[in-house]
Amino acid sequence: MESARVLEELLILRSQQGDRKSFELLVKRWHPRLVRHALFIVKDREVAQDIAQESWQSAIRGLPGLKDTGRFSSWIYRIAHNKSIDWIRKNKKEHEIMDNLELDIQKSAEDEPVITGELSAAERVKVTLNTLPDHQKLILTLFYLEEQSLKEIARILSLPEGTVKSRLFYAREQLKKKYKEVNHEKI
Repeated sequence: MESARVLEELLILRSQQGDRKSFELLVKRWHPRLVRHALFIVKDREVAQDIAQESWQSAIRGLPGLKDTGRFSSWIYRIAHNKSIDWIRKNKKEHEIMDNLELDIQKSAEDEPVITGELSAAERVKVTLNTLPDHQKLILTLFYLEEQSLKEIARILSLPEGTVKSRLFYAREQLKKKYKEVNHEKI
């Protein structure tokens, strides 16, 4: 993991000096993450692709001013996050929250998801995660799937670190509770 960080910082430094190949490698490493982050917020793959592209355009302009290369991940996520929120605000009336679960779930009489068929533990967690409110899904995704630290998440979401820690705790508790409900299991 440390070698990946060193490589990334080297790519950032070279990109800041105008090395096009280094910037292309940086984009190749980060673009899927930015698309995934934007998709999580806007719920539309095409829009998420556009937001990621706009994020890179902003990154090109702002990269020379980035003083601490160790903060690149929270910096680039913050750009994509802000662009996603801006898009939602701009398209608020047209924006409908879409359920993009690709797994086979059905609604029970209580309107709670029930998992059908044989799913792996990871798929069960994904289904359960998608039952949580967006703010809880976001913080869990950033921490566990995107492997961002509490400090980095605080920068991305413009929140105090203590607030992030608290929200992460409550999101974990809610995930455990929902997992038990959705999977009819005891934890």
